[in-house]
Amino acid sequence: MTRKIIIRADGGKSIGMGHLNRATLISDYLHRNFLIESILVTTYDENALAFLRNKVIRTETIPSEFNLTQEINFIRDLIFTEKCSLVVFDILENDINHGYINEIKSTNIPVAAITDDSQKRIINADAIINGNPNQLGINYDNENGKYYTGPVYFIMDDFYSRISIDKPSEKISTLLLTMGGSDHNDLIFKIIEALKIVDYQFDVRLISSHGTGYIDRLTAFINTCNRQIKLLVDLPSLTQEWKNCDFAITAGGNSLFERIAARKPGLTICQLERQMEIADRFTTLGVNYNVGFGPDLSVAEIASEIQNYLYQYDDHLMQYFKSPHFIDGKGLSRISNILVNLIK
Repeated sequence: MTRKIIIRADGGKSIGMGHLNRATLISDYLHRNFLIESILVTTYDENALAFLRNKVIRTETIPSEFNLTQEINFIRDLIFTEKCSLVVFDILENDINHGYINEIKSTNIPVAAITDDSQKRIINADAIINGNPNQLGINYDNENGKYYTGPVYFIMDDFYSRISIDKPSEKISTLLLTMGGSDHNDLIFKIIEALKIVDYQFDVRLISSHGTGYIDRLTAFINTCNRQIKLLVDLPSLTQEWKNCDFAITAGGNSLFERIAARKPGLTICQLERQMEIADRFTTLGVNYNVGFGPDLSVAEIASEIQNYLYQYDDHLMQYFKSPHFIDGKGLSRISNILVNLIK
């Protein structure tokens, strides 16, 4: 009989698509390696469903007007009707709601939680995974549940465990730019404006998604630019793009971790305050340069920071050599084995 699990995750313009992307990666890996079927449970959101359109995962949507009790009943019914063996939470808030988690645990199946919070976060689950570089396992020694912490547990395509990237050259010919699957603050327009005035000759590979809600507007905007910009929409992943660029500008979410795993030099312009803690920590570790919180930055400030850092070749080399010490691309394999071991 096929074993089934539920992955509870949301996505949207305000919170991004990182949680949904992680769900699809886990689902694919568990199916390929363990013949486990995943059911994604997500709150109805048009941008999220646009992002999921090209993803291979069974999806059940919770009506956006549901309250917490109705959501719990929705998940409990699904557990019983589908005979599920595990629930995985990758959500922003309710994973610390002990009443919510206890209602799910009362079905007598294990619960796992995935989070990326920089602060100590106590979750009433059997296994808690936090790939944030600010997290230390010793902080959870006296807590219930097993905590797996640090960037070696960050979820990304297992391709990154096998990736081979040449040492960066001093000349940057192609720059990869992505602000995530939703671009919470429409930062891409501000950054392109900044690139117009950066005094450095390079082409741009711009990665975006229909989940941003602005692709038509972005296409028209690019046509007014003085740079060669190639727009790539709804790529299945970034894995094949790192070999096509010399440098990358990303937000402070999943794409930052992937860039580090790919050993590609680059910088961050953060979408959310909580991304700042991650991006700053990776800067301290020598594998990133964080420009700052995007909504607070002017076009001129972004242009100045990008221009200055493009010429810092010694820092680019440092990122390349230090990156494997912090992220080895094996997080998906580690986490999948943790989840499989929880299933009764």
